[in-house]
Amino acid sequence: MNNISDALERARGDGQALHKRIAKLTDKNRANVQAESVILSGQAHELARYVKILMNGQQADVAQHLKEAASTLEGLANDTRRLAVTHESDLEGKNREALQRAWRAVEKLTQAVAANRSAADIARS
Repeated sequence: MNNISDALERARGDGQALHKRIAKLTDKNRANVQAESVILSGQAHELARYVKILMNGQQADVAQHLKEAASTLEGLANDTRRLAVTHESDLEGKNREALQRAWRAVEKLTQAVAANRSAADIARS
């Protein structure tokens, strides 16, 4: 694999890890949810920034998937930050929304990986 393929796979793996951590948030006590939400928000922002860097020099279809993933990750960062101040009775619903957004980001990153592989296959043939 080349460096961009490795970087795309890393970004997708990081997105999957965020999704898993968000899924576990409702198992924690309120203080831990607040602390973990702030951390997850920062990680989502960092991943969005990394994905934006990966967009540079990519073919149009790969870049579009990355752009959509970055936008979704920025929304996820806002969702997770809001979890820190969400009333406990609303936590499960807000957490579900964050999970859905995290999954959409992983889907976009997966599409970018697939588009990159397809472009590499075409270049080799």
